[in-house]
Amino acid sequence: MVPLRFDTYLTQLAQPIVQDMAKSWGFRGKQTSKSECIAAIARGLKDAKQIQQLIAELKPYARLALELAKAQGGKVSVRTVMITAALLGVEQPDLTNKFGNEAIAYAHELIRSGVFIATHSIDGYYGYGLNFEQLLSDERILEQVSEPHFPTLDLKETAAPKISSYRRPASVVLTILGFMQAVSGLGGLKLTKSGTPQVNSLRKLTKAQRWEEDGTEIDGFWFPQPTIALTAASVYSGILTTHRDDTQLELAAPIETFANRPYPVQISQLLVGFSVAAEWTEWKASSFFDASSYIEARQILLLVLKLLPSDQSAWFSLDDLEKFLFDRIGDRFSLTGFIPSQFRAAGVDPEESAKRWRDRQRKEWQQREKHWFRYALSTWLYLLGIVELGWNSRSEFSNQNEAIVSFRVTELGQMILHPDLAASFVEMAPQPAWIVQPNFELLVYVDEVAPSQMIFLDRYADRLDIQQHTAHYRLTRESVYRGLERGGSLEEFLNALRTGAKVPVPQNVEIDLQQWGGLREQITLRRETQMIEFADHQSMQTAMNQGVSGKILGDRFLLIDQNTPAIEALIKQKIRYDQPLSRCLKIGETGEVTQVKSVKDLLLETQLQRWMEKDSDNTWTLTQASVVKAAQAGNKASDILDFLEARRTDELPPLLKVALTAWAGRPPTLEMAEIVVLRCTNWEVFDAIARSEILRSRFVARLSPDLLLVDRSQLKKLKQDLEWLGIQPLEQLRMD
Repeated sequence: MVPLRFDTYLTQLAQPIVQDMAKSWGFRGKQTSKSECIAAIARGLKDAKQIQQLIAELKPYARLALELAKAQGGKVSVRTVMITAALLGVEQPDLTNKFGNEAIAYAHELIRSGVFIATHSIDGYYGYGLNFEQLLSDERILEQVSEPHFPTLDLKETAAPKISSYRRPASVVLTILGFMQAVSGLGGLKLTKSGTPQVNSLRKLTKAQRWEEDGTEIDGFWFPQPTIALTAASVYSGILTTHRDDTQLELAAPIETFANRPYPVQISQLLVGFSVAAEWTEWKASSFFDASSYIEARQILLLVLKLLPSDQSAWFSLDDLEKFLFDRIGDRFSLTGFIPSQFRAAGVDPEESAKRWRDRQRKEWQQREKHWFRYALSTWLYLLGIVELGWNSRSEFSNQNEAIVSFRVTELGQMILHPDLAASFVEMAPQPAWIVQPNFELLVYVDEVAPSQMIFLDRYADRLDIQQHTAHYRLTRESVYRGLERGGSLEEFLNALRTGAKVPVPQNVEIDLQQWGGLREQITLRRETQMIEFADHQSMQTAMNQGVSGKILGDRFLLIDQNTPAIEALIKQKIRYDQPLSRCLKIGETGEVTQVKSVKDLLLETQLQRWMEKDSDNTWTLTQASVVKAAQAGNKASDILDFLEARRTDELPPLLKVALTAWAGRPPTLEMAEIVVLRCTNWEVFDAIARSEILRSRFVARLSPDLLLVDRSQLKKLKQDLEWLGIQPLEQLRMD
């Protein structure tokens, strides 16, 4: 590891920077050559007492920056310092007479303190050639700095809500283990050449988890794109890692290794991953969202939760949280990644101008940031059991996320946010935790199930759902067979099932499980094998008479023995089912499907018959009736999309994809209404109208650089305003 020392960088810095640093180290020479300044800094860094004196004289914001750097391994983002200082109410540097980028001016002040440097520079004045994204401190300075101990935030408590909900630690871990089991069951997730998970792999994972692609409900709270969210969080947290020459994501360690860790350790690992997951957002953000701003917002929210009063019974209002954060950081942070500057209009009182600017910021913050806080609390922070959420009624809201009025940090959340408390956590031992019902379903009491029992459940049973206090699983022949294939005997499985049962396992279940296990012993699973298809039975018999040996399957198929002599002369075409099958379907926008190439694999005909109506030997049609019939038989929209994606010769028409999804039972929600817009291609005129204080209330939104959406209730007044301006708008839009 490269030592964190100023020595490597001081000679690369511009002379004005080195001079300012040297002054903080007590250099008072009249002739301030660069070499003399560097020598003065170097002497100071060798003297522990001088370092301690320098630290003692630091201003509060610089001391905070040094503590943050200590906690982050010696480097710190200037924006992190700026926002954390504002959040904590720490005295900020005076930047009143500074011009240009505020972060550069802030970094300038930190560098002048003598305890930070920018790692890249060219000769010149401040702001030219410097990397201000991160500043670096010297390890000899950091040795004299204690870990940060932030004060508790002054956020007042609120009354407990009428209704509340939180996830038990066992429920959280069951979700994580279920996700890991699903990834393992798929043999990992295939990656594209760019290193992102393949769409087909994500669809299979979504299906295995019984989720929908666009989202799922967790205890009534909407969680968007859970597969993308958990996959990204698992990668960033180290639960998933790349293998096989970077072509696949797989578990970094066996599930048992993860499951045997204490709950707080398991969940805190994934919490870190969620906080930096750039591929996912908590709500429907713009497709051009600033990922770094969302990551920054998550870090802010986690710090706030950590600095709340540690009383576990304390509830806090979402309105109070939002107002507190706006007052502290509203002028420094935005999810858009951009905060407009304050421009003082001519003839307007400065205080009035500043108030107008802040009022606009406040309105936007309530529409955007407050909404995001609500969804952050009710998605990943709720999923991981960090917070309990409260509401009074949800009848007036479209989903439960919108009904949240208050929150508190759970006991589990306290342990994760304050690791010193985790020492008090006691791991649960295996005990009776479920009831096996005659219909093969298991009712699991999540507060009583031990980690080893969670692994058992996800290995041998299909999970149906997880609720606040219970989880539901079902034993099937396939799930038991799958579990036995992963290791273990039938007797071990039955003993574990009986040990975890609160009441005796029903006799019919015991008998069937014994039979399933017996059938499994009679089945040979071949993961790698070869089979020959002949034109007819006579051709197969002729080949066998000539020395080809194997097991006959049906009239025309022969399972080849390992020691079969060379048979290349018999083979006209080879098909590998462990590889992508031949692309042979040309698909039209209205559902017409043409087989443009002859293929011999055994899957194509059956898959076509399942979803389509046959027109001729080589043509088929996807109709609403055929897709509805397939969906009623238990097939999902993702099944047909996966099939078409794998066998298409050209791009799948996007409109047909929408139709197939709707026909299969998942129609999208569309909204259509007549609107009034104002368009002006003269930029100066458009800008004057858009920025006018008088006309601002006449519009709902800016749709493009030359298009404004008009508020219908203000249409009459807008026409009067335009008439006063001497403008008569055309009644029709010209499409240039």
